Amino acid sequence: PGTQTIGNLHICVRKKDAGSNYLMWYTGDVASSSRKIFLATSSDGISWTKNGQVLSDDGHTHMPSVIWDANESLWKMWYTSGSSTYGIHYATSANGVSWTIYGSNPVFAVDSNPVAWDKTSVRSSEVIYDADDSLYKMWYWGNNDDTDPGTYGIYGTGYATSPDGITWTRQGQISDSTRLITGEVLKINGKYFMIHGVGPHIGYSMSLDGIGWDDDPDNPVIMAATEAWNPSYIQAPSIVYDSGGNLLRIYYNGADYSLPADGTNIGLATTPFLP
Repeated sequence: PGTQTIGNLHICVRKKDAGSNYLMWYTGDVASSSRKIFLATSSDGISWTKNGQVLSDDGHTHMPSVIWDANESLWKMWYTSGSSTYGIHYATSANGVSWTIYGSNPVFAVDSNPVAWDKTSVRSSEVIYDADDSLYKMWYWGNNDDTDPGTYGIYGTGYATSPDGITWTRQGQISDSTRLITGEVLKINGKYFMIHGVGPHIGYSMSLDGIGWDDDPDNPVIMAATEAWNPSYIQAPSIVYDSGGNLLRIYYNGADYSLPADGTNIGLATTPFLP
């Protein structure tokens, strides 16, 4: 496997159960134009051991979203891959290390409609399995024009559902903002909670249906440039909820703009959480 050279990006932290280790899948650059997915493990969620590259696909392979399926005893990952056009791909693993990629094409591709808002790129998926509805639910970032990297044409957050995590049905664009995609979603006691990017900071939103979201009036809830490592921005949070201790762990990546490109690190914030 390739050796990581730059950055710790697009993290996803999970546990099978209360007694298991923490697993962190994250994006790392193995060359100036190639991103792959790596794994790190931890017994306490604080001190981590890098396990190297675990997944590589065509072009950039990054932005993992992972869940544990206890019924099938499988880790399931949706990730972004591609070069000029990005799509959402799918892989499974029994141990989180050795992955089997499903098929040769994305399971969720750009919209073929020439006037669609997400006709150019779909990426940065966040997937949960909603047992209440027996559905996989995906929130993702899309756009319709890559000719201007500063604007991306029309862009925003889309929503899709699937009975098996492979065949997806678009439910439409739910926001014209990127704030609802640089983050993760949990469903607890019938409510959806999202931790997401708010400018250079991290914010919090809540929803009753996963479609209409209300921002917390105190957003942002985690501020950049307030820590010893002084990140100029923080983004792409990953959530671990300890239901027994009612504790929310929020992992996120950040960097100091004054540092070289490899100065991207991962931080942790915790808070009591009583939904």
